[in-house]
Amino acid sequence: CMKIVESKGTMHVISAMKKYPQNDIIQCHACACLSHVAHNDETERDNIVNGDGIDCILKAGKNYKSNPKVQYEVCVAILILASRSNQNPEALAKKGAIKLITAAMKNHPDNIPVQQRGCAALKALATNNDANKLEIAAQDGIKLISAAMTKHLQDIDVQTNGKEALAELEKHSKLVSKVAKVLKN
Repeated sequence: CMKIVESKGTMHVISAMKKYPQNDIIQCHACACLSHVAHNDETERDNIVNGDGIDCILKAGKNYKSNPKVQYEVCVAILILASRSNQNPEALAKKGAIKLITAAMKNHPDNIPVQQRGCAALKALATNNDANKLEIAAQDGIKLISAAMTKHLQDIDVQTNGKEALAELEKHSKLVSKVAKVLKN
């Protein structure tokens, strides 16, 4: 992936995702590569967001709902893109990222890495964005976070990411009672 950063080649990765949508291995590795690049290079992160990167990442998630490895990489990519810019959470949500993350968590309740990164991605999407907080609640995100925390009591990342996500959601006045209700159970 570092060679891609050096050669400014995220467009090549995105091109491969478009050319081989039927190949789950390419989709999985491409999402991982885009995540890595987005984490380390602001210019390339902007290229991913402003190009077709978000669409390709979300399409991979939609096409491979039953593949936990792809779902994990999609969650990571959304997490990184959402947490690295104030504008990205809104753009990601408009394109369906919240629905995709909640579906991944729902479809893979036993997969700890998906639950870890799903909770973290929902927190990143909710941070400083009231509309996204409400959308997460509408997509059963509060219940899914709580279910992940209940099912994976011994996993520190699920617990930490889940608590942080619920704390972020609770900042919206319309969600305080919903989060409190889940936390009581």
